[in-house]
Amino acid sequence: AERLVKLIHTPVRPVEDGLEDRVKEIEKQNGWQFNEGQWNAIKKGCGNNVIVIHGGAGCVDCGTEFFNGFEWKSIRDFNIDDNVLQYSGTTKNCELVKPAAYIKMPCEVLTEFKSNQEDGIDICVSDDHWWLYDNGREFIKEQTKDILEKHKNSSGFRGRIPATFKSTKKGVKITSELVALIGGILHSDYFAFNPNNNICYIKFPKNSKELDFQIFTFGLASLQRDYEVKTIGDGKVFTFIVDDYIGRMIFDWTFFSEDNARQIIETFKNQYSSGNKLRNDNKLVSDNKSALDYLQGLYTICGIRTHITQKNKIISTMETEYTLVVDSIDRNYTLVDKTPKGYEKKVTPKPYKTKDGFQYCFSVPSGVLILRRNGKIFATGNCGKTASLTGLLGGLDVTQSEIAMCAFTGKAAARMQESSGYSASTIHKLLGIKGT
Repeated sequence: AERLVKLIHTPVRPVEDGLEDRVKEIEKQNGWQFNEGQWNAIKKGCGNNVIVIHGGAGCVDCGTEFFNGFEWKSIRDFNIDDNVLQYSGTTKNCELVKPAAYIKMPCEVLTEFKSNQEDGIDICVSDDHWWLYDNGREFIKEQTKDILEKHKNSSGFRGRIPATFKSTKKGVKITSELVALIGGILHSDYFAFNPNNNICYIKFPKNSKELDFQIFTFGLASLQRDYEVKTIGDGKVFTFIVDDYIGRMIFDWTFFSEDNARQIIETFKNQYSSGNKLRNDNKLVSDNKSALDYLQGLYTICGIRTHITQKNKIISTMETEYTLVVDSIDRNYTLVDKTPKGYEKKVTPKPYKTKDGFQYCFSVPSGVLILRRNGKIFATGNCGKTASLTGLLGGLDVTQSEIAMCAFTGKAAARMQESSGYSASTIHKLLGIKGT
């Protein structure tokens, strides 16, 4: 503690030499540039012996979802075992990672950017949320308040928000057995996977053709999977156990390469039979939302933007029909719509009262998340402390500096260490304070 006090009052060694080059290297690795405010904070931070990074503001509403490797979940339903998807502005790749932090904070009002066009943007964020957008030359990160200011001009904010990405996976051999298994799942009424015991549940509707059952059971038999089938209600339910590898392949679309994804999509469309309806090349209709979620993911890693809509089939019932729509326009979202007649119209930001009184966010190593709201996938910045931390560490000449990092709790320190690559501890451990 005495040493810390001395450090605060010790003259600071200049760090300007090479600072800009070191931070630019971090920008290159991140795939986006620090804005003027972040640059000033980095310079100021590197000019002090003791630096405090605080914040933890939430970003999005509870209606925003994240993908955990098996399903899309509301961000308010996150649990400690979940992964989240991060995005790299450099490679445009997606990757499942453990978040460095999960933030939930009280909030009554956010700002909603919701297009009047069915295939337009749908994002609900806080004023201090960090956006990622392409300005035509490079990726930029700016806060909502800056985006709102730019959107005030007559032409509106023109940045392009990523809505598709690439897979980091090299791909696997797509065998007839695997296609049969995935095809059966996508033809089903319902499927689910319990990662705790690796049990799969697949339900086929009663109007399924016998060929569907034959193809699916062929896949199970070829993969040497024992299964149980029961007639329940108006359909047949298959129950079987898979290992982690097979489980990932049939439930996690990020497991595949772009070539894999295209092959599965085309095979599925060619073999389309009962249960669901294929209207045309641009719309896929189904009662099975999980199947459309899976296909949406496959389309997305192919660089094809899609969105999912839903409606009640009959007003008097709770049965819902879902439609996956393949968008025919740009793979990015913007805040300027094009009307059917070709005119441009700015999206109007509106105050949004949160449904549960909270705002949420994650912090991931890349600083950019892949999320979904109302069936529309997009990439966006996280809560921001990770970017500030990596920028500060990148600005320091580590060969000439002794770095000690700490946080209030051991859990936060561990996450800090994971995202930065430097050792971290609790504040009381750094100061040598022991409890009594």
